[in-house]
Amino acid sequence: MLGILFGFCYIEFIEDLRNNKPDKAAEEWKKLCAKIEEYLLFCNEINSGDIAQVVRDYGEKAAENMGHYTREWIEKKKQFMLGQLKGWCEQTVFVEFEKRIE
Repeated sequence: MLGILFGFCYIEFIEDLRNNKPDKAAEEWKKLCAKIEEYLLFCNEINSGDIAQVVRDYGEKAAENMGHYTREWIEKKKQFMLGQLKGWCEQTVFVEFEKRIE
């Protein structure tokens, strides 16, 4: 789930930043962060229950993936994304984008 969100949003962010639209990119970043937070809370709630039931309900792979989605993992992933975005656009545009997402 999160891989799809991250992948789709990369395309949006890159396009907005390359087209000198840091405001739009920041708006999309904030939406992504809100969705990620929502999904993280969902995973935490699911994982607080019986693991065997989680596997029955969602399948082994999904249960395993949901176990990896911690706040620390998410923060590392977001920092990685920001690092890539920084390399894919002009510095001045990225600085404006960063100001808007703080």
